[in-house]
Amino acid sequence: MATAVRQPDAALLTVLQQHAEQLLAALPRRDPFLDELQGSLSALLRGRSPTLAATALRLGVSVRTLQRRLEERGLHFQQLLDETRAMLARDHLRNRSLRITDVAMLFGYSEQSAFDCAIRRWTGQTPEDFRHESRGPAGMPFPWSRVIAQGLGPSPRST
Repeated sequence: MATAVRQPDAALLTVLQQHAEQLLAALPRRDPFLDELQGSLSALLRGRSPTLAATALRLGVSVRTLQRRLEERGLHFQQLLDETRAMLARDHLRNRSLRITDVAMLFGYSEQSAFDCAIRRWTGQTPEDFRHESRGPAGMPFPWSRVIAQGLGPSPRST
């Protein structure tokens, strides 16, 4: 197929443009509020469990505003906190230079057994098994995009 196309094909261009538009329309839309909330939760999770009040303060909004924005999206603070914790724990477990006990302590678990139970709930595996089977690069898509894409909450709105 070393033959160059000498004339543009208008019909093919139209078909390809329509297909590209359909693919773009099918992509989940990013919600800037959820992106900012995820970043805040990630930062606040270092060694402690963020409260609704601490998260609202970091975002520069009132507790009620944070609650209202979550309600508008059909989401709950505790659910998002748990999903953020799960995502970060999985990412840290993929880092083989960290001991599993260190990862547990980083997320505020004083007992290894409690961390093991949480990892089993999130992944269906022990931390050791998850680490062994996780050969890919760290970093998974943030699960909230999955929550919205699955229709568990209304379409994101700018607020």
